[in-house]
Amino acid sequence: MRDPALWERVEPGESEWDVWIGAVWHSTTLANASAILDSGVILPSRPDRPFRMPQTANSYALHKGYVALFDFRDADPSLIEREHFKWSNYFCPDQVVLEVSVDQLPESLISWRQANAETGYRKVIIPYFEAWSRHAIPIKAVPSVRYILDWNTTYARSLDDVGAVSSEIKGLLDDARNA
Repeated sequence: MRDPALWERVEPGESEWDVWIGAVWHSTTLANASAILDSGVILPSRPDRPFRMPQTANSYALHKGYVALFDFRDADPSLIEREHFKWSNYFCPDQVVLEVSVDQLPESLISWRQANAETGYRKVIIPYFEAWSRHAIPIKAVPSVRYILDWNTTYARSLDDVGAVSSEIKGLLDDARNA
């Protein structure tokens, strides 16, 4: 961390995945997080924007032009543990994960069941946990941000000072580019 005083270390509970339960998250790269903080909005998926995971090219989010999210609000911890191999690669080192307050969105999320009913698994969908927003998500709907340093260390901070968080993310991105 460039300035550890800005961040609070997130300690897992019984499971390493407990830190994600009870919220909706948008996972992204350092570069994309920097662009989100600068623009003030999480933009929907588009083919001209870079993505880290190759399966994104055939994703429901990209196909529909939606924002991909992970909805762990009512997730069963045993299901999260059992299915972690399907979603945990999006919560890996050097990822930035933005919490999304769904009550700040213009409409409810599209569930994985709705997407599956529409596409029949012809597009990449992560069952149980993936959800989508039809609209760009304004930064005011993002109360906190987490940075995954390594598999065992995650830091969090509120997004009350977007400029400070943006500066920190840019510093981490510069460090990664110069490594």
